[in-house]
Amino acid sequence: MKKFRFKLQTVLDVKEKKEEMLRNELMKLQALKLEQEQLREAINEEKKNAAHERSKESGTGCDITRLRQFEEYISSLLGRITRTEDRIRELQAEADAKRVEVIKASKETKTFRGV
Repeated sequence: MKKFRFKLQTVLDVKEKKEEMLRNELMKLQALKLEQEQLREAINEEKKNAAHERSKESGTGCDITRLRQFEEYISSLLGRITRTEDRIRELQAEADAKRVEVIKASKETKTFRGV
C-alpha cells in the first residue's frame, strides 16, 4: 500500500518555516524591548542616586560648580531616558506589526493543515 503524501506538503512546509521565522523575529523584538526597559530602569536609578547626592552636598554647602555638574549630569540622564523611551515605543510598534504578521502566517498555515 502506498504511503499517503499530501499534494501541497512543500507549500505547507514553506508556510510553517515562514511562521516559525516570524515568531523568532517577534521574540527577538520582545527581548530587545525588555532590554531597553531594564536600561531605562537602571538610568532612572542612577538619576535618583545623583539627585540624592546633589541634595546631600547642597545641604553641606558645596560650591556652585559642583552643583552645576550635578545638574548637567541629571539633565544628560533625562535625555538618555527620553531616548530610551523613544526606542521602547519604536520596538513596541515593530513588535505589534510583527505580531500581526505572525497571526496572518499562522492562519495561512492552518488553512493548509485543514485545522
